[in-house]
Amino acid sequence: MSQRKKILSTAAAVALGLGGLVSVAAPAHAVAYSLGVDCASGQALQSVTAATGDTITLTVTAGTCQYLSVGKDIIASSSDVSITGGGSPSATDQTTYWDWTGSSAITRVDITLTITGSGQINFTSTSGGTGGAFAVSSGGGGGSSSSTSSSSAPAPVIQSFGKPATGTCDEAQPEGLDWAGVASGGWVVSWAQWMNGGNGGAVCTRELVYSTAQSKWIIG
Repeated sequence: MSQRKKILSTAAAVALGLGGLVSVAAPAHAVAYSLGVDCASGQALQSVTAATGDTITLTVTAGTCQYLSVGKDIIASSSDVSITGGGSPSATDQTTYWDWTGSSAITRVDITLTITGSGQINFTSTSGGTGGAFAVSSGGGGGSSSSTSSSSAPAPVIQSFGKPATGTCDEAQPEGLDWAGVASGGWVVSWAQWMNGGNGGAVCTRELVYSTAQSKWIIG
């Protein structure tokens, strides 16, 4: 074989080898979630399954939102939260979460996630907590976190809403929480800081888990 043919053969082998490496090491892509918040009439808690490196944008669609709290299990620091409007409020360290109270209406919030556990975002008015709550858990999106096997069960999802003054949690359950065929009910009374504009209060809560044996979501 001539020297030229040897060089071409070697180059082709290297190219094939590199091609295999590239296909294995294809990078993951971050996912951007865009969610509206109704601070006029309020809305039921929404569940978001995301990954480290993903972003969440909250935009006010009605009413006035001035209070924001973000759990420390889903952000690395307060600098991962960017606020538009509100008079440029400063972050306050509340041990397990960060909170911001604007001097005027906050119109938009952008959050870059670093997920170490399940956490909650609450974006509400300062009077009574009307607005939206978002339960964020690990397991979705792309981001920079390590990918898991397709056979692994998704992370559990926590659902909660404010406990009514009268009646039971089962009777007061908002529409839209029984997704993926999950049964109604199964609520227990707990306490959450995001209630009453960040002053805390009673909530109805439950955990949804994915049963690999039944291949469906069930109440934990």
